[in-house]
Parts: sequence; C-alpha cells; structure tokens
Amino acid sequence: MKKPTYILDTNAILYNPEIIYDLEDADIVIPQVVLQELDKIKLTSNDRDLRYRARRASRFLFNIAEKGSLTEGIELENGSNVRIAMFDPNKSYPDNLAIKNSDDKILAIAYQVINELDGDITLVTNDLNMLLKAQIIGLSIHRFAEEPATFLEKIGSRLRLGRRFKTAYPFIIVLLIGAFAVFMGMQVINAGTPKSDLPPELQAQYEFFKIKEQEYKRILSDDPKNFEALVGLGNLYFDNQQYQQAIDYYRKALKVQPNNPDVRTDMAICYFYLNLNDLAVSELEKVVKSYPNHAKAHYNLAVVYRRIGRLEAAKSEFEAFLKLVPYGPDAEFAANQLNAINELLKQRGVQ
Repeated sequence: MKKPTYILDTNAILYNPEIIYDLEDADIVIPQVVLQELDKIKLTSNDRDLRYRARRASRFLFNIAEKGSLTEGIELENGSNVRIAMFDPNKSYPDNLAIKNSDDKILAIAYQVINELDGDITLVTNDLNMLLKAQIIGLSIHRFAEEPATFLEKIGSRLRLGRRFKTAYPFIIVLLIGAFAVFMGMQVINAGTPKSDLPPELQAQYEFFKIKEQEYKRILSDDPKNFEALVGLGNLYFDNQQYQQAIDYYRKALKVQPNNPDVRTDMAICYFYLNLNDLAVSELEKVVKSYPNHAKAHYNLAVVYRRIGRLEAAKSEFEAFLKLVPYGPDAEFAANQLNAINELLKQRGVQ
C-alpha cells in the first residue's frame, strides 16, 4: 500500500514543530518557502512563542539533515520519509497563483508535487485563505484545530511554561545532564581540540549555534539597540543553557523595551535555573503586578514559590493561572500542584 503524502504549510509546523514525528509511515513534503518563512519569523516576529517554535522546528530539520539530503529525502525512525520540495518555474502551476506571494508559492509547489505523485496527497494548513485557494485549484486539504490557549499546544505542554520552564522535576534532571554534556563539549572545543574529533551531533550543534550567534552579533554591531536581535541572542543562549549570557542580553533588551513582560519572564526563568530564586521572584512579581493577565508569569511565579517553600503564595499564583488557563496539560499540572499544596497546608493546620 502506498504511503500517504502530507505537504506541510508553515503554520502547521509552527503549531506543532514535531509534526513530522507524529505523521508515521508517510511521505512528508516541506515546501522550500516554508524554510524561508521560519527563518523570517525567528528574526522578526513580535510573538515570542512563534519565534521559539520557529527555532524549534528549524532545529528538528537541522538534526534530520545530518542523516542525509533533505532535497532527496531522509528516512525517519517512524517509517516516514521527509523531503524539501523546491518550486520549479518550468513546471505548470495554476495561473491564478502569484508566486511572489509566499502562500501562493506554497500552493504552487503543492500543485507540482501532486502532478508528480499518485495516491493520497494532502495539504496540511489552518490558513483560511490558503484553504479556500487550495479548494479552488482542487487540492485535498486537512485543517487542524487550534487549542484554546495557543502556547499550550503540544510542544508547550512537553516543555512546560515560560520558554522552557520544566516544572516536572525529573525533566529538570534531564535538562541539567544535557546542559552538562553541551558544556563539556564547548570546553573541549575551547581547549583547542579539532572539531572533527567531536561527536558529529555535538559538532553540528556547535556550528549551528556559532552561525546564529554571529548572525545576531552582526546585526547588533550595526544597531546595538536592535530589540529583535538582542532578544534573539538572549533566546539563543537560553536554548543552549547559557543562562548568564542570556540574562545579559535580556537586560539590554529591557533597556530598549522596559515594559516587555515576555522578556522579563524569560529572564526570571534564567535566574531560576541559576538558583537565584529571589531575583526570579522579584522579576516575576513585577510582571504579574503590571500584567495581571500574563498567565505564564503567574505559572512560573507559582513554581518558584513552590520551590522555596512559600506554599500560600504558590497556591494563590496557581489559582490565578487556572482562572486564565482552565484547560490543557499545564492546567492539569497546576491543578495537581494545587491539590498537593492544599494537602500540605492542611497537614500544617493552615486553612
């Protein structure tokens, strides 16, 4: 039986950066335009969650590319094959598509793929305009449904709140082990060991990190107050567990936009990972005071309070979070934590 083919739109990958692993035993096609859009979002989007998802998706594709050529197709462990499809101006596509437009170019690529292949071929998107255009030109489509709180989609539930605030403590141990491995790899590199002597995965991660670091620093050399670049570099260091460096750039970003709650929340999480709990509390309290509907700040503040034993304060923050986000994996986690805190308070005779 021939495998089904799924053509992924940008918003499908942003909604779930791990979608290629969830589509088992399938041929997965990613239009080359999608890669360009992911790169653009990583640098220019004002939405911190979107920037993180775009970076996450790019990292997944980068890791897959180590196994072969994405243009030719790479076999995954789940039985699927993933490849990048390029637009071919010499092949036919519907006349009503303007290929200078990214969405239309994705549709044109999808049209060309369908003309090359037989079988069950589906375009996966949630863009209403693209859905309508796809129907007009006869493409089979699949529309996914957004969750009530977009930051609590699959990748968010796995990585918890904030940026990567892992409140399930076994996951923190895994993170620390990974951070130590990366740190030791960096030490080897900095000590002068040829990169060819490093494990291929670590070498590729290091090279990818350096490319992105240099890209942001190049922007900042021309414009030291470029907010997007300052935050991007902070996020890059955050992703690589270099929390003090991330804090340095988040501070610079906050000098440009002192009232940005997302950057301040991310900086607080860095303090948390560095065991600077008082600073984490101070920054998160500033956020919830100025932005009482900032769900992530309430959640993260509750976790810090829980860690340092301020149970009644943690209870209050978890309750505030659940009023804002009553459903989803993180809401379930918060409710479980709230039940545990209530039990502890009861044991201590606190009503």
